[in-house]
Amino acid sequence: MSHRSLAFALLGLAALLLASACREEPASRSVMTGSTNATPRNLGARELALARVGGGGEVAEEIARLQNELRLRPAQGPRWERLGWLFVAHARRTRDEGFYAQAEACARCLAEIAEHAPDALLLRGHVAFARHEFAGALALADELCAQRGRAFDHGLRGDSLLELGRLDEAASAYQRMLDEKPCLQSYARAGILCAQRGEMARALELLEMACKAASPRDAEAAAWAYGEWARHLAWNGENERALRTLEIADSYLAGHAPNALLRARLLAARGDAELALSQVRRALASEESVEARWLLADLLRARGDEAAARAEEAKLIAPASAHLDKRALAFFLATRGSDHERAIELARAELATRDGALARAALQLALRRSGRAAELAAELAQESVSEACDPRVQLVQALVQPDPERRAAHLVCAERGASVLQSSERALLLSARAALPPSQLSGALR
Repeated sequence: MSHRSLAFALLGLAALLLASACREEPASRSVMTGSTNATPRNLGARELALARVGGGGEVAEEIARLQNELRLRPAQGPRWERLGWLFVAHARRTRDEGFYAQAEACARCLAEIAEHAPDALLLRGHVAFARHEFAGALALADELCAQRGRAFDHGLRGDSLLELGRLDEAASAYQRMLDEKPCLQSYARAGILCAQRGEMARALELLEMACKAASPRDAEAAAWAYGEWARHLAWNGENERALRTLEIADSYLAGHAPNALLRARLLAARGDAELALSQVRRALASEESVEARWLLADLLRARGDEAAARAEEAKLIAPASAHLDKRALAFFLATRGSDHERAIELARAELATRDGALARAALQLALRRSGRAAELAAELAQESVSEACDPRVQLVQALVQPDPERRAAHLVCAERGASVLQSSERALLLSARAALPPSQLSGALR
C-alpha cells in the first residue's frame, strides 16, 4: 500500500497509512483480460470517470491515455479497473479526494461487466478504506472474500479489521493472504501487525522478508517496504541501520515523502539539524502532512527561530487543516498543550471510525493534558494496556498508567525508539522519566 497496503502487518500508517493512507492494490497485480460486448449503462458514472484531469506527470498522462481509449471502446473491463487504481494513486499523491469519486465511478462501470464484478468490489473497498470508511470497507471485503477470496481480498479485509482494532481477526485475514500469496505486501502486513502486538523481533524478520521480495518493477511498493522496515528498526533503537535502509529505499524511489520524513526525524535526533530541515522540507514539497509540518516547527524553534516556528504551527491549527489526519492533529494539539477541547474532539472523532492503540493513545494524552483525571481513569479502566511497539503509544502509557511499575516499563520502550518522536514529544518523555521513582526505573532497566 503505498505507504499503507499492510499485510499480516500494517499502519498509519501508516500512514498508511498511509496513510495511509493510502493502501492500494500494487501496480504489479495481475489484471484479468478478456473482452465483452457489454457497455457500461451508468452514463453518470462514465461521465465522471472520464472527466479530464489537469496537471502533468506520468500518472496524469496515463489517466488521460486510458480515458481516451475508453471513450472509443468503453466495454473494456481491465482498462476501467486500471483507470480506477490510477485515480486512487493520484488521490493519495495529490491529497485531492475528488479523485476517489472518479475511482468509485470506474468501479461502477466495471461492475456492469459481469466477469469483473469482484474486481469492482475490491476497487470500491480500497476507495472506502482511503476515505477512512473502515466499516464500509470491511463489509465490501467480507462480500469479496465470500465471492472470490484471493490474496488481496483478504488483505483488504485484514487492513479494515486492523484499523477497527480487531487484531486477532486481522491476523487471521493476513494469514489467509500469506497462504494465498507470500509476497512483499503480505509479508509487510504481517510485520506491521506483529509490531502492533508487541512482537518486535518477528516484525523485523517479516519486514526484512518483504524487502527481499521487492522488485524495481514496483518501485513505490519497494520504497514503502524499505521505509517500513527502517521505521521499525528505529523503533527498536537501531537508528544507523535504519538510515542505511532508507538509502536502499531511495535507490528504488527517491523523494518518497514518508521516507524523507523518517530520515528527517532520525537526523534531528542525531543532532544534524540542517540536514533534517532539508529533508522535512523535501517531504512537505511532495506531500502535506501534520507530522512533517509539526517537525518543521520543532526544528525551527530549536534553532531559535520562534516566529517561523509559530507560523508553521498556525498552519496546523487553521481551519484549512481540517482535511488533515485527525489523529496526528490530536497528538499535536495535546503535546503542544493548547486547545485541549479540540484535541479531545478530534480524538473522539477518530475513534468513531477507527480503533486501535494509536487512536486510544491520542485520546488518553489529550485527557491527561487537559486535566480530566476522572475521564482518563474511565478510559483506562475499559481498555487493556497496549502492547504496541510504537514509541508514541509507549510514551503515552508512560504518562497515563497509574501503576509506577508499568509506567517505567513503557518508558523504557518509548526511550528505545525516541528518535522517531517529535522533539516536543521527547520533552514529555523527560517529564515522564522525572515523575518516576528511581527504584522503579532501575527495576525496569534490568
